[in-house]
This record gives sequence, C-alpha cells and structure tokens, in this order.
Amino acid sequence: RDLDLRDDELSTVQDILQARFVGGRSVPAKTTQVIRNLGYMGTIGQLGSAITQLGDLGVSGLMNGNRNTIRALFNSVRGKTDGFIKTEDLALAEEGLIELATENSTTSKWLDRTLRATGFKYIDRLGKETFINAAIAKGRTQARRKPQEFIKKWGDYYGNDVDQLLRDLSQGRNSDLVKEHAFMEISRVQPVS
Repeated sequence: RDLDLRDDELSTVQDILQARFVGGRSVPAKTTQVIRNLGYMGTIGQLGSAITQLGDLGVSGLMNGNRNTIRALFNSVRGKTDGFIKTEDLALAEEGLIELATENSTTSKWLDRTLRATGFKYIDRLGKETFINAAIAKGRTQARRKPQEFIKKWGDYYGNDVDQLLRDLSQGRNSDLVKEHAFMEISRVQPVS
C-alpha cells in the first residue's frame, strides 16, 4: 500500500527499521549483563518462581480445554515427538525465554545453573509446550468440526492462507502455517516476542 506519511513520521519509521535491521540485537555492556543476571537469579531463580510457572497449565486448560491440555501435558512429559511441536520448532529457545544474550560470563553460567537447579527451565518449557500443543489440538478440532468459527476468529489475520491453514490443521500436518499459528496462540498469553 502507498503510505501517506509526513517527513517526521517517515524519519521515525526509518530510524526504527535501521535500529532493528541494521544495528540488530546488541549485547548489553558487561556491567548491565552482570546486574541483569544477578537480578534474574534473585527473582526467577527461586523454587517459588518455578512453581508459579505451573499456572501456565491452568491458563491452557481455560483457553484450550482441559482435555487438550492434559493430553498435551502427558505428551510433553513423555517426550513425544511425533506430531508434537516443541519450543525449538518455534525458535523459543530456553535463553530467549528470559532474554539472555549469548554471553559466556561467569554470572550467566551461575544463572543457568540456578534456573536448572530450581526447575524453572524445565517447568517453563513444559508449560509452553503444553499450551502450544493444546492450542493446536483445539485448532485441529475446530478445523474439522467448526471451520467457520475458526475463519471468523483468524480469517483477517491469515487472509488468503486461512484455507490452507484449515487443511493443514484438519490433516494433522505441522506446516509452517501451523507453527505460525502455534506461535500466535502462545504470544496471546506470554511475552515470547
């Protein structure tokens, strides 16, 4: 579309695009990294924070149905891979979940050990994978039984691709569209992007 932008608006858009695509993501200064890592260790690096993550399962049950959530939870615990979407499939790596840069400092190693020891990493991944797969199960059921409901909710977002997404869901395929849909669903309830 032809955008009708004033010069100051065009300049702002240009600055935003340059900051994101030219500068990209930059690693914060060492002092900032240390403060951030110690802060995470003191806040989410506790057993209580890991237990709080279990609330994600309740949110999934509420939004995607208890049956879908319980089935997805058991599949995740068992390590099922056939037809199961994992966090890695959506580029939701562990470090990305808590905004860790790819630093190799002493405090980042401490933080990693702390999050593993408290179970935070495992429970966070379990909650995300359960939600993602419960949402896809709900979408598959809707695609087969109530496609018009699905189109009404998601048609504007997917546009011409909504019919292909419905086919992929109803046939049980984990296409790129299905993965995009899984990402959209988890994005509605968690700050993953």
